[in-house]
Amino acid sequence: MPTDKTPVQQHLDDAGRRGGEADRLLSTARREMGLQGADYVRIAAQVQAAGVYAQLAQVSALAAQTAVFLPAADDDQEQ
Repeated sequence: MPTDKTPVQQHLDDAGRRGGEADRLLSTARREMGLQGADYVRIAAQVQAAGVYAQLAQVSALAAQTAVFLPAADDDQEQ
């Protein structure tokens, strides 16, 4: 039975899936195309950067979800 996911949960799932797909593609390219040296390092760096962006998206989504439960900063300053 499928569960309804919030947009934040769906975003986190999508980001995790993209990171896993990138790792698999890099492994396949290295094996099948014989990537080595500078070519492999360049592509691996791009894959790692994509992973960092996915992690930042996760942090942003969690921060947005958490912000709902926190008082606004302006509320503290007005008192």
